[in-house]
Amino acid sequence: MNKIAEFFKKRHEGLLDAVVLVGCLLFICSYLPPKLLLLNTTPTGGDVPAHNYMVSHLKETVARGTIISWAGGWWGGFPMFQYYFFLPYLMMALLAFFIPINIAFKIVSVVGLYAMPFALYIGMRWMRVGRSAPAVMAAFSLPFMFVQTHTMWGVNVKSTLAGMISNSVSFCLFALFSRRGLP
Repeated sequence: MNKIAEFFKKRHEGLLDAVVLVGCLLFICSYLPPKLLLLNTTPTGGDVPAHNYMVSHLKETVARGTIISWAGGWWGGFPMFQYYFFLPYLMMALLAFFIPINIAFKIVSVVGLYAMPFALYIGMRWMRVGRSAPAVMAAFSLPFMFVQTHTMWGVNVKSTLAGMISNSVSFCLFALFSRRGLP
């Protein structure tokens, strides 16, 4: 019994952090069930169908060895990835070589939402702030993600599902690397 008490005494803060992070993940999964991401259906809502075209076009151009290209099938011609952050779409296109493009699109579309509590937690740990601040920041990411007041500025669920995919992924990267230097 002494060893168990000693184990919890030494690791109680880490265990509490793990409980917060798992709780955040379960809460997000209750709103965005992973089983729905694995259905081979076309995602819609907001600008999402147009973004689906971006992924299919990028898959073709990646096979030819380029990312930035002219997409003649969108807006009567458009310089693809001059204005959109390409990383999420590149992740989708690369995944689409192994799984259906609709599934790749849905998985990467919400990866920023699933990753946000973890990114904030890790980013705060790297900043070496107070001991409880990383777990608190991870928990506070939930009301931030589920705010209902805007649908087009990104990072929250409504915006991400309406097509602001790059913003969600970018925010996670910002949370991780927004300090001077790397870990």
